[in-house]
This record gives sequence, C-alpha cells and structure tokens, in this order.
Amino acid sequence: MEGSPKFSPDGRHLAYCSNESGRMEVYVTPYPGPGPKIQVSNDGGWDPAWKRSGGEIYYRNGDNMMVVAVKTAAAFEASRPRALWEGHYSHGYNTGCGPAGPSPSNYDVTPDGQRFLMIEDPGPDVAPNQIHVVLNWARELPRLIAEGKKSL
Repeated sequence: MEGSPKFSPDGRHLAYCSNESGRMEVYVTPYPGPGPKIQVSNDGGWDPAWKRSGGEIYYRNGDNMMVVAVKTAAAFEASRPRALWEGHYSHGYNTGCGPAGPSPSNYDVTPDGQRFLMIEDPGPDVAPNQIHVVLNWARELPRLIAEGKKSL
C-alpha cells in the first residue's frame, strides 16, 4: 500500500509512504520520473510533509516527530533521520499511508519549519470532551502578546 503523497516545494519530487518493506516507511521519488525511489526513513515512518521553503522532510514514527535534511538540486540527497521530539499526538483518521487529499496528515508545519500544529492525544481511554474555537484570533493576538510581555 502506498499513500500520503506530498510534492516538494519545487514540484520536482514526491514524498510518500509505503509498506512494501513490511512496515510503513517514507520514500522520495523524482516527479514525474523517471528515477530511483529513495527511502528516507530508517525505522518506520509515515505522514511525510515538506518544509515549505525546502531543505527538510518531516514525518511521524510512533510518538516521534522526525526530520531529514534534504537537497533536491541536481540529485536528491538525504541525511540520516533524527528525532525532533517525542509526544503523544493524535494520528487522526486519515493518516499513515492514507489516500491523497488536501492534507492527509494530522499535523501542519509553519513555512519556516519552526512550529508545528498538532492535536495532543490524552490517551486511548480519554475522549476529548470539549473543543475551543477562537474567532477573530488575528485581532486578539497582539493583545495576548502584550499581556504576555507584561507578565515577564
């Protein structure tokens, strides 16, 4: 099974996950091809996402958020994966090697790759009992920042 395809920012490569090795791993292949597929995860991986400015691929492996430094200029090159952090976050219903869609991943990354938006999972026996929706948050943000600076 193959799924969760994501185009590189330059549109010349496609990251995806596949279980062809017997477990889910993240691969990159040239688009539209031809060319070799290169495995970028080394101990399992799914839900790949490219840093929007290029240079990195993020993916999940269990409770670990992983990163691989990549170069896509002449030929594709990838560093060894490293863990950014470990935490229990929701995998959602459309993750893993899921079908293509607007965003099959259950997380997103800021364009600079410095912040991640994820849903914290309190555990298998705990169901979320509320959700907070913030309207007009862009207008509210400067006030919250000012209050935060006052409390420092």
